[in-house]
Amino acid sequence: AKTLAEYDVVWFEEALPPDDLAGYVELRRHSPVPIATGEVLTRRQSFRPFLERGAVDIIQPDCTKCGGITEAWRIAWMAYEHNVLYVPHGWNTAIGLAADLHLVAAVPVARYVEYLTPCVYLDELITEPFRPDAEGYLTYVGRMDDVFKSSDYRISPFELESVLIEHPAVAEAAVVPGPDALRLSVPKAFVTLAAHCNPDADTARAILRHVRERVAPYKRIRRLEFAVLPKTISGKIRRVELRKLEEARGTDTTRRPQEFWEEDLR
Repeated sequence: AKTLAEYDVVWFEEALPPDDLAGYVELRRHSPVPIATGEVLTRRQSFRPFLERGAVDIIQPDCTKCGGITEAWRIAWMAYEHNVLYVPHGWNTAIGLAADLHLVAAVPVARYVEYLTPCVYLDELITEPFRPDAEGYLTYVGRMDDVFKSSDYRISPFELESVLIEHPAVAEAAVVPGPDALRLSVPKAFVTLAAHCNPDADTARAILRHVRERVAPYKRIRRLEFAVLPKTISGKIRRVELRKLEEARGTDTTRRPQEFWEEDLR
């Protein structure tokens, strides 16, 4: 620990066996570097002695091991009560990292999340990989960030996609905002058809009618394009590419091949 202090190390992690409580108490008493542990402990009852006896400067529960997000949140608040910093240990997949970002946003003694790159489990499990900015901040972008406005109404892509895939001609679907001069944006669906279906006007008309009959008028799909949806290596739809494709067209109203607008089908 004294050697590490010469190199401006932020903390010394898992320096001793995880159950050596007495050893951690003694180590922290002498260490000039903050001491961290907790990544293999389970349930808040295991963390309590480390906090109550002042054995650590930083506690690191892993929500995939300690009992889930709620249990990790409880441990974080125990850390708050003992003036101990909370740095979650769920960095090993994009799912764990997303959970950690939510957790640190919800407690007052969290300033960091652990982040490893490059890592296929971080970069390929989600459609929009996490990227730290110039100052090292990570921003979590979830499906709520996919919600967009059309004529000042909030539109949920997930809701519309759920209705779309109920149609027998639809194998897969992704909804993104399409730019519109009047409404600023309108719901645009990219659809991969089932094997037996043709990407023609009749099929587009039937799918749009199916959605129109099942959602509020302001939510209806107004544009539809038959396409092979871009995906990550793990099979997740990359909606970010579809959004960028629509943003790039701006005010251009030229229809792409196999693209149909509601007004074309009346």
